[in-house]
Amino acid sequence: MGIEAIRSSTQGLIAKMIVGAIIIVFALFGFGSITTFLAPVPKVASVGGNDVTQQEMELAVERSRQVMLARGLPVEEDRLRSGVLDSLINRQVLINQANDLDLAFSDASTDKQILTTEAFQVEGQFDAERFRQIIRNMGYQPLSYRQELQTDMKVQQLTAALSQTAFLTEKEARGISSLAQQVRDLAYVLITRDKLRDSITTTPAQLEDYYNANLSDFQTDETVDLSYIELRKDSLLSEVEVNEVEIRAQYEDRSTSYTRAERRRSSHILVAISDEVTGAQAKAKADDLHRKVLAGESFETLAKEHSDDPGSAVNGGDLGFQDAGVFVPEFEATLANLSDGDVSTPVLSDFGYHIIKLTGVEVATVTPFEEVRDRIDADVREIKAEDLFVERSARLAEIAFEAPDLRDPSVSLDLTIKTTGHVGRNNAHPVAGAPAVMEAAYLPDLLTDGNNSNLIEITPDHHVVVRVTGHSPSVQRSLAEVEALIADRIRDEKAADDALAQAVEIERMLKSGSITRFVADQFGVEWKVIAGATRSQGGVDRQVIERAFQLARPAEGGKSVGHIGLANGDAAVVTVTGIQSTDPVSVPWTELQTLARALASRSGANDRTEYQADIVTQADVSRTAAED
Repeated sequence: MGIEAIRSSTQGLIAKMIVGAIIIVFALFGFGSITTFLAPVPKVASVGGNDVTQQEMELAVERSRQVMLARGLPVEEDRLRSGVLDSLINRQVLINQANDLDLAFSDASTDKQILTTEAFQVEGQFDAERFRQIIRNMGYQPLSYRQELQTDMKVQQLTAALSQTAFLTEKEARGISSLAQQVRDLAYVLITRDKLRDSITTTPAQLEDYYNANLSDFQTDETVDLSYIELRKDSLLSEVEVNEVEIRAQYEDRSTSYTRAERRRSSHILVAISDEVTGAQAKAKADDLHRKVLAGESFETLAKEHSDDPGSAVNGGDLGFQDAGVFVPEFEATLANLSDGDVSTPVLSDFGYHIIKLTGVEVATVTPFEEVRDRIDADVREIKAEDLFVERSARLAEIAFEAPDLRDPSVSLDLTIKTTGHVGRNNAHPVAGAPAVMEAAYLPDLLTDGNNSNLIEITPDHHVVVRVTGHSPSVQRSLAEVEALIADRIRDEKAADDALAQAVEIERMLKSGSITRFVADQFGVEWKVIAGATRSQGGVDRQVIERAFQLARPAEGGKSVGHIGLANGDAAVVTVTGIQSTDPVSVPWTELQTLARALASRSGANDRTEYQADIVTQADVSRTAAED
């Protein structure tokens, strides 16, 4: 989540309100057990004396696994764990570096970041229950999330110092722009692999040698046949019945969700009491400002010039619309008794003296039942379907565990037994294609012992139980079976090599002074000419264009020559006879700024990557066997 710019008002009234709100959240939902920090915790790595714990590792692995499963990606456990550990080590290196540089991110700014995160809001307002639910699903408690966020923000300061401070001078931007708009006069010939392969023959010895050298390429895929029963939450919606009494009761239970309390918009001028300003001095100044307001001077101007709350002073003292209970009691009590446009006498609080002006009132409103009835009806059905889904999932898991096959659970829960046919480890079947299903299918418990699987979560709303009904191990195909395939491979590889060899020879001949037409006739190819080709030229293989723009500027009346092997097995020879560049000065600087910003951003990203790689290389890192 990106950090927003924090105004200098973090010590003012609004900042105190924010800190108070977040402390209430932590008080309600817990800071986490302090004993967690006292017990010995196994570690998987140590970075500069700071441990990466087994607990951190397992949480990060599980989060990564869930993301991969949600995206339908196969989970390779060893690779997953190795990648996660590398990521945790790299992160700890950055944390150590940020600490060494004394970087910090204040508690108030962290709390404001939490309160302004859209994911934690309902109808534009921070919602404590939503916050708690989301971070719980991520494996955090409020305090641990707050600490993690604070650490991330501190690290972001470090990386941003590199990635966001790169820049290009105007001269550099103009030079790059000129190169980007450069056009070239070029010609090229293609030596196609297919044209050469038909003349290539293979011998039995070649076929056998290739076969023996690449045995793993000629094995059948291991497959299983699965039977399964599935339970989907959406299929249970039709069984749910909801009556009007339940809908009305839900509306009443959620009445606060459909009620918007009165909100008041206010501005204030704060005269703070401090070590330098006594209470009497502050009161005198506040009284003087109050008299000026009553005399007709602009409240907004006086706030900008005299208010000691910098966060609101820049906005003429405006504090925006707020619910009741946000401000300190003395402020709240005065604000509640003002009419729109009224200005209070100076009010004393712990911060000093406030002159308060009411600038707007949003009256309390209640959304009528009729407007939200259908939405509540859908919510109630969803809740009931969820309860039914959980109940039946538990029942399915219980029966499937005890049953010798899928017949009993299918009958008990009125579910249809379905089959997948032959499926390999990587397949697109809507059930068998799920990584968790394939992982279970090849366990000895299913593959060898013939048991039903445990309940498998395809998605949170889609559960299955599977059973292996057939297994075809991977077997080596005979040479006779794959002779034709091997012959094609050998001809393709030899033809690609021959095409590249011809391209090299054509380049040599051209550089030696041979005429292009003579070369074309000798090799049976045809030159294709493009005048004024751009870097994004269409209708030509991308690699040909890239090679053309890699060649040096030709001498007057001459040409630059190069060759390239193409990804499809063909080869090409490219010549450049002319280069035209735009005048770097001709493009207005305003038009170059977008390019300059993009290139600076890329340069900054490269700087950050190189810096991180450098400090990771230099860091004192030790790994332990616990990671396995």
